[in-house]
Amino acid sequence: MRRVMSHKDIYLGTANFGIPYGVANDVVMTNQEVDEVLTWSCGKIKILDYAPEYYGAKDRLVNFSKNFEITTKVNFQNFSSVRDLESHIEQQMLDLGVDRFKEVLVRYAPDPSPRSKILWDALCDLKRSGIVQSVGFSIYSPNEFLSAVKEYAGVDVFQVPESVVNRHFSDFLSTHANFTKEFKFIVRSIFLQGLLLMELHRVPKHLKLTIPTIRAIQQEASRQSISLLELLIGYTQNLPWSTGTVIGVNSCDQLKIVYEAIEREQQVDLGFIRDMPIPPNGLLDPRTWKRS
Repeated sequence: MRRVMSHKDIYLGTANFGIPYGVANDVVMTNQEVDEVLTWSCGKIKILDYAPEYYGAKDRLVNFSKNFEITTKVNFQNFSSVRDLESHIEQQMLDLGVDRFKEVLVRYAPDPSPRSKILWDALCDLKRSGIVQSVGFSIYSPNEFLSAVKEYAGVDVFQVPESVVNRHFSDFLSTHANFTKEFKFIVRSIFLQGLLLMELHRVPKHLKLTIPTIRAIQQEASRQSISLLELLIGYTQNLPWSTGTVIGVNSCDQLKIVYEAIEREQQVDLGFIRDMPIPPNGLLDPRTWKRS
């Protein structure tokens, strides 16, 4: 048994505050449901994970933004100049009613072109000015991490996918522990966009090869007499290199369950992982999933 660590930051994901997000979710949250989630979160969860492409989210967040720190994201491909980037971040702050961001994360590790490096330097200047607290990258693979570390100076934080079935970063950092002293790592996709919590008969046809894995996780949770949610959260909360976790929910009731599972500090036996069936690599990356 390992003892769950409780010092990690909780980031409330906002991707589904205006659009159906995740393979297990085909219903858009109503404005009232979003407001209920944000109202309940005040004083419990300190950070919101946001991006401008989360359509509809900003219209709800603006009424609550003073109660949270906010992490946002940018894509360098969308900017042709430093002024474009600065104006974009200024507009985000105006839209959300805030005067600074906790973190600004660049989506993917961009090619180290002269333009990308100029934009990165501008982002670091915003950090030095106090408008941004930390800068970093939202990435998908250890290779992207190595590219960013090699090409960009001044990186503070990385947001990475990690779950009981997708342990690429855990495996990588177990042999590169020095990186955990240099950077913060925030984990996302801990439920693999809800797939790991789905009832087996609801798993989409194009993801059927994940069913043996989901079944094994369900059986292990039953063996340990804990909920499936507690097992999945227990894995990520026990990651020694992680400093924070992004959680996504579809209702206030779901949020209460997830938050209470984190706060309960449930002991979880993770020994089963080494024998757990793992689906093909392509099924661990939601970017490759069909949207049907």
